[in-house]
Amino acid sequence: MWRLRRLVYDGGEWLCSLSRHPDVPIEFDEPAEGRHETRAVAILLSLVEAKRLLAATAPVSVPSVPQVRPVAADPFCCDNFR
Repeated sequence: MWRLRRLVYDGGEWLCSLSRHPDVPIEFDEPAEGRHETRAVAILLSLVEAKRLLAATAPVSVPSVPQVRPVAADPFCCDNFR
């Protein structure tokens, strides 16, 4: 879960920093940061960066069982009912 690490206005620009581990020193953390003149856009950019970081670290799931494609046919009964 991402949490707000800092939101500061410096030199005419907002910096929003999100972190999964806000208690860890920033040197050891990998924050998602966004900078912009508008605060809301800086927050949005940091959220997009967090999403990108999650996608980059997410494991790719490979099915362990081979997948079988469904056959495009209708089942029918072939018993002799005489």
